Amino acid sequence: MEIEHYNLEMIKPETAIEMLAKNGIKMDREEAKKVLELLYFLVKLSVNQIVDTENSKI
Repeated sequence: MEIEHYNLEMIKPETAIEMLAKNGIKMDREEAKKVLELLYFLVKLSVNQIVDTENSKI
């Protein structure tokens, strides 16, 4: 089962930049976009693995 309904615009790069800056991490908009893309990919991967594991138990 593949889950495709996530929105890559949920967290704006500007929001990520502000959040990271509060913790001493500085990056530009392009870097923030790449980090967010990676995070969304990892979340999707994790959710798919959980769903697959749950489906295999049925």
